[in-house]
This record gives sequence, structure tokens and C-alpha cells, in this order.
Amino acid sequence: MGQCHTVEHRAGVVKTVLDVQQPILVSLPETKADCSHLFGAQYVYAACNNICPNTKCPLKPVPGDTCENMKSLRVRALADTIDPSLTTLVKTAKDPGFYDNKIFPCDNKNCVPYDKVCDLKDDCEDGSDEKNCENQFQCSNETLELIVLSRVCDGVVHCKDFSDECLETCPSTNKNIFGNIILRSISITMGLMSTSCNSVSFVKSVWELPRQTSYEMFLNKAAILMICLGDLMLGIYLLLISYFDFIYNAGGNYCQNKYQWLSSSECSFLGVLSTTGSQLSLFAMTMLSLTRVANIGKLIQRECCSYKSVTKLGLLLVTPILAS
Repeated sequence: MGQCHTVEHRAGVVKTVLDVQQPILVSLPETKADCSHLFGAQYVYAACNNICPNTKCPLKPVPGDTCENMKSLRVRALADTIDPSLTTLVKTAKDPGFYDNKIFPCDNKNCVPYDKVCDLKDDCEDGSDEKNCENQFQCSNETLELIVLSRVCDGVVHCKDFSDECLETCPSTNKNIFGNIILRSISITMGLMSTSCNSVSFVKSVWELPRQTSYEMFLNKAAILMICLGDLMLGIYLLLISYFDFIYNAGGNYCQNKYQWLSSSECSFLGVLSTTGSQLSLFAMTMLSLTRVANIGKLIQRECCSYKSVTKLGLLLVTPILAS
């Protein structure tokens, strides 16, 4: 953007028998520049003086029957004007001896000054002062909710309907939980395999646990039982997360539903389920490994390096791997 300087702007000044001639002073860029950061009077004059490229001037003629909210201040032009369509003058608030036509006619026949136009606020109360403004983003909800363009696709939700982060052009927009159907298919497949296999192993381990004949065998079976339970919980998690991915992405609207999903009890439950399952499996694997190490130590003390002891040592090392 070029440097700013103060220029004297006289566009649209009305000359009447009252000899009204009031210059307008406003700081504008020296060259053409992006005007998305300008608001109110600065944006109006920049856009209407061809300083903002590819930007329409938001102003329009001021008919004589407008400015219903300024009746006590309104004066009709009586004689020669530069632009015949600009027929309404308004007394200035600071000095009632001066008149100007720096007013914007709302669609509801009220008027607002230029500094209320394109300022992200519905000052006309019908939205007309923000209609042709290209320095803002209008959210997709029913109310006139406006935000600055720099807040669109910035990774932070500003619109109540999340529309500023759900545009196709937003690089961070997630279309669904998994990202694509391939990952969802893998999750369903792994979930079905884990749930079915670990369900059988879990039932079998529960049946065999009280029938163990030694303390070491009981600990081993209990650890295997916990590993089966943890992996079963993770399998259920994969199936459920795949299901909710389908539900919340119905119609391709996951972006709008994302925060509803993240704050839902289902999401919290699945978070607890996956964490508990993974930690349970990890704890059981650690316990099983420590038990195996203790048994190896006892075996080394009893039988040093015999063929029988080496065979037992190999079985003790391989069993936890197969059990997992």
C-alpha cells in the first residue's frame, strides 16, 4: 500500500442560493491500494475516487423526499446544483450555519453520514448502508452479521454460523472427521476385526482365568485378559467414530457441525473410551513384560544355559508378542 496523505476532496459539493460550499478533508492513499482495511468515510471516498481497484462506489443519489430521520436539519436545494440528483442538504451538527450533502440515503428513507457507511454496522437499520461494500464479509445467518475480510479463513470462528471458516477457499476446512472415505473404510475394517477377535479372546480368557494352577500363570492370563479388553475398547471406538463421521458429515456439512460434534457428549465418551483402552493395553503389556522378566531371572538362577532352559527362555520371550 502507498503512503497516505491528506487531500482536499470536493466531489458532489452543492452550490445553492445559500452559497454552500464545504470542502471535505480525508486521508487517502497516494496510489491505488487494497481498501479492505478502510471503513466509513475513508472507504467511501477511496472507493468513489477510483483508489480501490475493482471496487464499486457505495454512494447513490439523495432524493429530496429522503432523510426522514433528519427532518429538523434538512434543507432542500433551491437553485443551481452540480448534480441535479443531489437535492438534499443537512445542517451540520457542529455548526448549524453550515450545510452539506455528505449523507447516504437508506432504503427506508432515513439518512446516515458517510462515516456510518461500510463500517460493519447496520446504521440504517435495514442493511442498505452495508449493501455494496467490498471491505467486509457477511456471515450466512439470517441476521446482518459482518466481519472484516482479514478474519475470514484465519482458523478462528467469528460468525455464529461458522460460515467464515467453512468456505471452499479455506485451507484449514475439514470436510469430515477422517478427511476421506478411504480412512473411514480402514477404520471400519480394523474396528470389525479388532472387535470380533478380541471379543472371542476376552470371553476365553475370562473362562480360563479362575482355572490357572499357579500364581505366575494367573498373572499372565490376567494381563492377556486386560490386553484383550483394551483392544476390544479400541475396536469399538473405531466403529463408533466411523459411524459419527458419517452422521456429522451428512450432506457435506461437517464444517458447520464440527463444533457441535467437538462439544457433544458422544465425542467426550469416545475420547474416554479410546484413552482408557490404549492405557489399559499399555499397562497390561508392561505388567506382562515385567512378569516375563521375573520368570526369566528365576529360570537363569535354576538352570544355567541348558538346552531346556534356552527353550523355555525363547517361549517366554515369544509368548507376550503373540499374545499382543
